[in-house]
Amino acid sequence: MDLLALADFTLVARHGGFGKAARVTRRPKATLSRRVGELEAALDLRLFERGRRDLKLTEEGRALFERAGALLTELEETATAIASGSERVRGRLRISAPLLFSQTAMGRLAAEFARRHAEVRLEATTDDRAVDMIEEG
Repeated sequence: MDLLALADFTLVARHGGFGKAARVTRRPKATLSRRVGELEAALDLRLFERGRRDLKLTEEGRALFERAGALLTELEETATAIASGSERVRGRLRISAPLLFSQTAMGRLAAEFARRHAEVRLEATTDDRAVDMIEEG
């Protein structure tokens, strides 16, 4: 299923027509109509009942709009949150550092990092040898 066509369908359904959706998004009405038509063909069902002056969702169209609209909204919110950096940093961070650096600076740096990023599990290893990060995980 073409997610962009699905997004165009939900846009048209939300605004109650191709013309209104086109004006709000400043996209050609013909493009929206074509994309919804392609979605209907791919799904092999009608999503809208088209009258002379009005456009109404079919039962299948209403069901798709309710489910897909919520999912697309959630996807948009997730993308926005990730792009803005509002998601919390979490996971595991492994650090390997030379012994002298660890003794002089690592404690302060690790404590500050842990304070800022409480959901990150910090694993520090001190060793005066070259470490192959891939090989040693």
